[in-house]
Amino acid sequence: KDGEEFLIDARLVDAVNGRERATSSWRAADGQLAATLIDISGWVYDELGVALSDSERAYLEDASTLTPGALRAYIDNYIDLNMSDLVVRQDLLADLREAHPRLAMFQLYELHAKSFPTNLREARENLEMSNQAREDFPGHAGIALESYRTLEVTALEDYELERRLNGLRDLVVTNPNDPMIMINYASAWGEQGDIHEAISVALEIVERWPDNYRGWWTLGWLVSRHAWQVRGETMWAEVPEPARKTFKLMSFLSDQIIDKALAMNDKNGGLWVMKLSGIGSNGGYSPELIETFDRAAAVAPTHEPVYATTLNFSQNKWGGNAAARRHIIETAQANNPDAAWPNFMRSAHEADFAGLEGLADALKDEAQVHRILENPWFWKILFGVIVLIVVVSTNISMRRARRSTHSGPDVQSNPVASRELTQEEMLERVRRQNQSPNRY
Repeated sequence: KDGEEFLIDARLVDAVNGRERATSSWRAADGQLAATLIDISGWVYDELGVALSDSERAYLEDASTLTPGALRAYIDNYIDLNMSDLVVRQDLLADLREAHPRLAMFQLYELHAKSFPTNLREARENLEMSNQAREDFPGHAGIALESYRTLEVTALEDYELERRLNGLRDLVVTNPNDPMIMINYASAWGEQGDIHEAISVALEIVERWPDNYRGWWTLGWLVSRHAWQVRGETMWAEVPEPARKTFKLMSFLSDQIIDKALAMNDKNGGLWVMKLSGIGSNGGYSPELIETFDRAAAVAPTHEPVYATTLNFSQNKWGGNAAARRHIIETAQANNPDAAWPNFMRSAHEADFAGLEGLADALKDEAQVHRILENPWFWKILFGVIVLIVVVSTNISMRRARRSTHSGPDVQSNPVASRELTQEEMLERVRRQNQSPNRY
């Protein structure tokens, strides 16, 4: 701020290599600030070579409602709006929306902050807020898109689902050059079960915007979703053979599509989660899973779902092992030393770090375990120990049986106890004693 004017310097930087693409400067008085911000936004699109239609230029008109006070409120609360927990953000947004009711930016934040309801009541409240937002900002494509995108589909009635699809279709018609609107339209079809229509729209997206990684991401997700529709939710052994073949083929196709998206943006944690899920759901734990995890953790080190997904498929039921789980959690702690979630992750798998007492605790890696198990002397010694235990136990039991012949009225009334038990009788007695009381 220079007296009564704002001095604005803008730099356009390539996020991949950090190189400066363009710079420009503006001066604006308080009353000119909104119009200047529109100019700055237009400048960004122009420098990127993106031609905007009249309807797309309307997005920029939001700045006409932005007063210096609203801008200051946004700047002062930027960190809390983006980094704080959900409760803090919702309380803050309620205050900002009340103070600046005509600022679309705060409405967009509020819609997004409430996009993950935890129960049906919150989902219905979100639906009411979304409907009200569209009334408060008629014709605003961004508000309309966010209001439909963040709804919890499972909480909607049939007529609400239809209205959602129709609303997104209208947005596609009025904003034909916006790939994000079409991507959400395709996803909506997929979420509502019409996977063929969804894939049809997604194929059009990747044909029109082949360099947009989100389009390929959406197509890969839809193909994977269709694969699971074919497979079903039953155990793998119960899946019919034709469905198994189709599932594997479509999963492979989805993986190839996700690879194409990763080639465009390999730092996106969500894409890596999809790839890890595909590997795990097809083959369980494998060296490929861990290799992919290491690549993902290197480029998306703070994305928690990368670690959680790999950890899930490293469970014993998927063929995983403690060494793999330790590696995942230790990587999470090394890459996120100030975050709490890696420590919670470790506490849930503390046994993988504590190990077993004795032999397993002394061994440092699984290769040593395999070498011992493959050694014939290990099994000879183990067999000898078992035989020794059986012999000692049998001798003790037989001595007790002999003493019982002189031990009182209960013994005299039992003809079996009045003589030495045979080996078969002794084993039968042990079997009965060890039988579970609730077996039947």
